[in-house]
Amino acid sequence: MPDSAARRSTRKPVALALLIVVDAEGDEAAAQAHDLSALGMGISSGASLKSGQLVDIRANEGLGGPVRARVVWVGEPASDKQYQAGLEFLSPLKAAT
Repeated sequence: MPDSAARRSTRKPVALALLIVVDAEGDEAAAQAHDLSALGMGISSGASLKSGQLVDIRANEGLGGPVRARVVWVGEPASDKQYQAGLEFLSPLKAAT
């Protein structure tokens, strides 16, 4: 998992309810965004995500419509990051909240 020094853009703390749709399976899962930048976001979710998967992210507010992203990292099972993941947007957001 990259630390903030390794990121290409600064993430801001947010609290956004999301719906994650996993590309290959079409499965949907609830998630919570906890940080956001024009290039990506950190989320918490019980979804079974894997690095490299493509997902669609839907939010009621803050993203301006569905956003396509790639899962960059997933927290290790039985760790304090177990239900967390980092997503990279395939196209930068025009305005990150």
